[in-house]
Amino acid sequence: INCDSTNLVYCIICPKCSEFYVGECKTLRARMNLHRNHSNPGNITTPPLKVNQHLKTCADGHFLVFPFHVVHTNHQITREAYEKHFQKVLQPTLH
Repeated sequence: INCDSTNLVYCIICPKCSEFYVGECKTLRARMNLHRNHSNPGNITTPPLKVNQHLKTCADGHFLVFPFHVVHTNHQITREAYEKHFQKVLQPTLH
């Protein structure tokens, strides 16, 4: 798995407090760029997701990412089903 990998389920971890988020993406690079932009303390708009609000205030926009599951299809509904499954199993704190 690398930045150009597609159809993934990933975990974002706050480096300050270890709270975490589980999400899905079509392209890892594009999704992480969006998280990075929304978590940037210099961005004056309120981030739409709780995870980005948390990272912006707790970790000064920094985060760790761990892509951990490749979905072997290009269907968003399938990716979302895997995301929901892992959210239920892992019980992330930033949702």
